Amino acid sequence: MPVIPSKPLPSFLFGFKITSGDLASSDWMTFKSVTGLTSDTEVTDFEEGGVRKFTRKLIGVRKWGPLVLENGFTGDMKLFQWMFSPTRVNGVIVQLAVRPEGGDFKEVCRWEFTNGVPTVWEGPGLDANKNEIAVEKLTIVHEGLKFINGEPPPPPPPTPEPPPPPPAPISANVQFASNSSTVPSPNAGLDAAAEELKKDPDRKVKVEGHTDSEGSEASNQALSERRANATRDYLINKGAKPEQVTATGYGESQPIADNATAAGRAQNRRCIVEDA
Repeated sequence: MPVIPSKPLPSFLFGFKITSGDLASSDWMTFKSVTGLTSDTEVTDFEEGGVRKFTRKLIGVRKWGPLVLENGFTGDMKLFQWMFSPTRVNGVIVQLAVRPEGGDFKEVCRWEFTNGVPTVWEGPGLDANKNEIAVEKLTIVHEGLKFINGEPPPPPPPTPEPPPPPPAPISANVQFASNSSTVPSPNAGLDAAAEELKKDPDRKVKVEGHTDSEGSEASNQALSERRANATRDYLINKGAKPEQVTATGYGESQPIADNATAAGRAQNRRCIVEDA
């Protein structure tokens, strides 16, 4: 809502200000009258042939006349600077009316212009007693005018901040010696997993222990559970909370390589750590 200077004003008046560039201002220059808030569109007649001789109206280029603002004043020196160092700017003109209940002014409608340049300034000039600029006439040529009915809509809500990217998945693979549940140390993969768990107390992982096929199924089941629990203990000792880590043994039931070869059995003697 424009702030109107405290001096006698008519029931209707116009507010004007620049809205772009270094000359943009929050202060309004007020005028008693504005003309030129119209446009003309070129129309060309085109006669079609035939018996009916139909004439079509071809819509051409829209033209804008100059804006002429009269009997105004302002305390903003940027407008005075604009007059004597003309640059292309965007601006707005609002029509204001006295509210029925009195008090401040209500916006009736507004016009927004683009690439405006001042061409005429007439007036008594500076008022030293009131520290204001008085203007008899201000003429602005421009490249387009947009009419907006009623008070302007509220500004759009600020764009919400994008959500933070999801954390990288936790994944670690621990290899074991034959018939052993000792976690090799140091272990970079488990150390990194423990750090991620310390950053987010709500995050959880699962540890899955496995064996090769050497020995009985019962002994391999027990060995896989020891491996899973040893891996879990490693994470807890590195700072993870006990409730963040679960451990399960699967024995020899889930091989990832051929147990008929030494290399395959080495791959199967493992623990997998991943997000729960």
